Amino acid sequence: NDVAYWKSIPTRVWDYTIGGYQVIKKWLSYRELELLSRPLTPDEAREVMNMARRIAAIVL
Repeated sequence: NDVAYWKSIPTRVWDYTIGGYQVIKKWLSYRELELLSRPLTPDEAREVMNMARRIAAIVL
């Protein structure tokens, strides 16, 4: 979004798909502010980075 983002996630990691879905983008879509009525928790933000690291180990 225009307020917060992860700038350290490589494009190949962000674009990684399983079953036709971008993994990180899909995970985040289920945690949008409008759905949860709250921002991401620190644990959820850490999970995004952990996911990105695991995907990077596959694609980079």
